[in-house]
Amino acid sequence: FTVDVEPHVRARSHPNRLAVEAGPGSEAAVELVLVNDGNVAFDVPPRSSFCLFEGDGIHHALWTALTADPPAGKQRVDLLLDDLAASHGGLVDVRPGTAAGAIPPGATQAVRLTLRFSDRLQAGHEYTGTWEPEGLRVPLRVSVPTRARTRGAAREAA
Repeated sequence: FTVDVEPHVRARSHPNRLAVEAGPGSEAAVELVLVNDGNVAFDVPPRSSFCLFEGDGIHHALWTALTADPPAGKQRVDLLLDDLAASHGGLVDVRPGTAAGAIPPGATQAVRLTLRFSDRLQAGHEYTGTWEPEGLRVPLRVSVPTRARTRGAAREAA
């Protein structure tokens, strides 16, 4: 008999969440060990990005849009988008080191990622986001020191 198995992309990381300290426009290097739990190769994308939001930015924006009365000339969606924009910390650009690529099923591979942060980060604030290549979720918390470092300076705190 023949058995057809659907492809299942699934990986996990160690650590399973990251925390870094970074300033506006800075970079941070983080190390992950990726384990391919799927039945097909897990591809570490050569470049990806994701958004950061301050604290509970998305939830706060929804709450504001649903509970506040919009001023004249604005609608609820305007309140939502204005509040989201205020808490948006910009994009995180993710680039793996040269050892990244396809990880075979059942294999484990250490991967070094370079995270480049937006100039939108604000000193003294904390942001969260999630790196989500297909089959993997790695939450990230970014703390921006009160005296934010300048471009090119960040410290890993995983």
